[in-house]
Amino acid sequence: VYNAISSTGGYIAVYAYRTISVYNSTSITPLMTFDLTTLPDTGTAGPVDITSNGGYIIATASRNDSSTVLCFNRTSNVQVWKAKIGNSVYGVNISGNDSLVIVSTYNRYAIYNIYTGQTRYYGVNANGSQAKFGISGNGSIIATCDLRGYMYVYEWNGSTYTLKWSMQEPPGTYYNWITAVDVSYD
Repeated sequence: VYNAISSTGGYIAVYAYRTISVYNSTSITPLMTFDLTTLPDTGTAGPVDITSNGGYIIATASRNDSSTVLCFNRTSNVQVWKAKIGNSVYGVNISGNDSLVIVSTYNRYAIYNIYTGQTRYYGVNANGSQAKFGISGNGSIIATCDLRGYMYVYEWNGSTYTLKWSMQEPPGTYYNWITAVDVSYD
């Protein structure tokens, strides 16, 4: 089961097995419900996030070979947009200003415009990860991590994300995994 709550606390997205539902905090009746079995390549519930005012929901239909990223308006079960990304999804994180979302899989990640679905950036994580990646308030900074103990911080230069810095947790007998990363609003 995956869930997300808007910053205002007014809306809640609940995603289990093959159904996503969006609730208003004052009612047990969902505002919107979507059944993944209506998709040609169903998948199962994956990570979900909701914009700060609860206006948009980013949900994932996760599969081992490729997954679908879905954007919904909280009051309609008709997708605003959808996109494909390779592998199972491990994380969905919306920027603080609600304009961008970073979606991470084991060895890939993508940043999408929430309102249009346009891909802003597509990256590869060569060492794999099972983490939700970080994104700043306006999406100008992103942070990724991997299973070799590296954390990478990238900055948007107007046309692409460029590496700002990286660090590695020194390995011992084995590599140390970094399993969580985030970026502050500013």
